[in-house]
Amino acid sequence: MGHESVDSRSFSQLSGRLDNFLFQRGFEQGYCSDITVLAFGNAYALHKIILDQSPFFSAMFEGDWLESKCSAIDLHFDEDEMITLEGFLCCLKYLYSRIDLPTTFSELYTVIATACYLGLDDLVLQCVQELLRLTHSLSDMASHLDFAVNAGKDYGPTTQLLIEVSKVMLCREGSDAPLEVWVRFPILITASVLSADAFFVTDEWTRYCITRELFAFYEHTEGAGCLRSVLAYGVHYMHLTFAQRLKVMQDRDSDGHPLVPAHVLYRSHWLSDELQHIITHNDEHSPSLNLCINAAVDNEEQTEVSQKSPLPQPSMSDIYYDVPQHDDTAISELSFPNYNIPFHIGEHAVYDDARQGDIFRPSKHCSKFPPFRFSVEFHDIDLLRMNKRVYSQTVYYAGSYWNVYIEKVRSKKNSKLRQLGVYLHRASEHATMRMLNGSDSRYADTQSTRVSSYSSQTQDSLDSFTQNSQDETERSVMNSSPAEIDSPTVYLDNRHIVMSYFSVYSPASEGNIGMSYFVASADTFENGQSWGWKSSTLYNQNELSRSIKFVIVLGLV
Repeated sequence: MGHESVDSRSFSQLSGRLDNFLFQRGFEQGYCSDITVLAFGNAYALHKIILDQSPFFSAMFEGDWLESKCSAIDLHFDEDEMITLEGFLCCLKYLYSRIDLPTTFSELYTVIATACYLGLDDLVLQCVQELLRLTHSLSDMASHLDFAVNAGKDYGPTTQLLIEVSKVMLCREGSDAPLEVWVRFPILITASVLSADAFFVTDEWTRYCITRELFAFYEHTEGAGCLRSVLAYGVHYMHLTFAQRLKVMQDRDSDGHPLVPAHVLYRSHWLSDELQHIITHNDEHSPSLNLCINAAVDNEEQTEVSQKSPLPQPSMSDIYYDVPQHDDTAISELSFPNYNIPFHIGEHAVYDDARQGDIFRPSKHCSKFPPFRFSVEFHDIDLLRMNKRVYSQTVYYAGSYWNVYIEKVRSKKNSKLRQLGVYLHRASEHATMRMLNGSDSRYADTQSTRVSSYSSQTQDSLDSFTQNSQDETERSVMNSSPAEIDSPTVYLDNRHIVMSYFSVYSPASEGNIGMSYFVASADTFENGQSWGWKSSTLYNQNELSRSIKFVIVLGLV
């Protein structure tokens, strides 16, 4: 062990001396130079064997180019004004084993642009990581997109990564952002987030209000079409109150036209009443409501409907939403998840007018009933006591009451390893009756579905997820008791067991990137039962976080 430590230390010292010698004698003094590079009005005595690390220079030296036989090459970067002398020098120093990353956004942009041009992927990644480390607000993120997207540039994977991170940040913080911040983002990114299941927003009404405000800003621009599509298809109006739907129906654009097509609102009202009818007239011993539609084997043939409701079957012009068939888990994914967007138009959720009348033939297990989406937030996970459950406020959906709780536990495989569990809970029948009878003062009757801050006894929470090869993630079922309720009562689902699918999204907190999500295929929920996951990575990455946010997407089948 001692010999290995000495050998490792000796190698590190030798490597450091070699790097210093290479930089000083090779780059700074140009000793034994075999190629002169002319750039930005300067001449640099360099070495082909060093420059060969760059795919740009390697292709130049090895191909049938005139430069392959020249002792001097003249470089011009006129096509990208972001490539500067400072960025070029940083890249050359990197090739000569000297890494001096700048500490400002503008300087990092120039290094990224130059490194992308020269094909120095490792340097690009280091710069992007430093860029994100210095990013503390949506305004910072908007500046990055001004560099990578809005200027008409495309830096390949770097641009895509910054786009994905911006979506995650908007999902997490966008609901509290002012209009002047939102409008700094490209409209396709904005439309994507506004429609996304993972958008942390109080409820569908708040989602509509944010979109309406943005539409007013973009109304007379090319971006108006994207936001009209979000208003028509990105908001689940079925889960609004009747009074809210009336208000939406009254809203007009500057030309006096409805913001949302009347048929969309009529359909949402019909679906709300239809679901209530199905639930209240269903066999109390049948967990399934048969709400799913099976996709046709051949998309050219008429889709077969498996709905066994006594009400009329849906027409082919209806919109459908995917119902997951398999459980799925991802921690800190850099790609934006495939959200429940009608028509499967893709991650941007853009719908042009030509598509609005199209017939959608589902390619998966689908339902015409849009899932219910609600958000919860917990705080100060470091104060969370072992095996103590902390509940969110309770919400009402489809005849049942639901909430989320988190819990810190020890791993069954390693008692020294801490895990954080997140669970979706269906309130028990007894608790539900207490809510209806008003016999428990904990249950407040308000109109908001986002949880309020907790008292000192229950102010424990979590925040974001980040990938770890040592992660233990498992799905668990247990019983628990409910917390506060935050929605008016409409009707009750008297079934002891229901079938439901759900997803849990958590956008990364400050200092992390990515979107973590847990997807559960349809399973049974008894009264008082909870389904969820627990993860060591979830705990480790959020132990010191100020808060953790979850968005839950829930649907019956």
